[in-house]
Amino acid sequence: MKNNTYKFAGITVNASYETDHLEKQCGDYVTKEAAELYISVSEDDVERERKKADCEGYSYGYLESLAFYRKFCNAAVENNVLLFHSSAIAVDGKAYLFAAPSGTGKSTHTRLWRRAFGERAVTVNDDKPLLRISGNRIVAYGTPWDGKHRLSNNVSFDVAGICFIARGKENSIKRLSQMEALPEFLSQTYRPDSEEGVGKMLELSLSITSNVPMYKLWCNISDEAVRIAYEEMSGNKFD
Repeated sequence: MKNNTYKFAGITVNASYETDHLEKQCGDYVTKEAAELYISVSEDDVERERKKADCEGYSYGYLESLAFYRKFCNAAVENNVLLFHSSAIAVDGKAYLFAAPSGTGKSTHTRLWRRAFGERAVTVNDDKPLLRISGNRIVAYGTPWDGKHRLSNNVSFDVAGICFIARGKENSIKRLSQMEALPEFLSQTYRPDSEEGVGKMLELSLSITSNVPMYKLWCNISDEAVRIAYEEMSGNKFD
């Protein structure tokens, strides 16, 4: 078995696994700090991932990586950390997260942000960032589980806003109440395997949706969509 210690969202985890896939994937997250969490991935864990996969042909190493991240996210909620399926980008030191069902265009939207803001923009994670809750402060962290475009960085930024995207012919954005936002937030949040974990996830989700401004964006693929979203979420003029 291979063995390394990594740090994700402030949590140090010692990982035991068989292939070099995880080792290569997580190279930027290696730490010499003492581990506070220990995870070992077994053949049974990999087989469970294989059965959950929506198509054949995934390598053992890829499935082993998924099994590790699932086990990590199950444990991370006890450290006030949630996996939130979204594309996270930071502009001028603040993170903005865009969530939507697969294929809606969240990655396309943040690509437009990168083009619009240039060096002011930093991709946090394009698919599976982690959110850490500390009182009223919510921080988004990059992870190496970053979607088909493989866009992520080992960085962290305070979250300034979370936006749920829907396709629209015209661009418009609405600030959501917590009651409006919570169902959409939960639909994109990883649900732990245990009843206790789900209870903790709900507690953390309530904290996030009460402390971070939430929005709904109806948009097309245009710079105008970026301008409308940025101005509403940041409170600043787009220039």
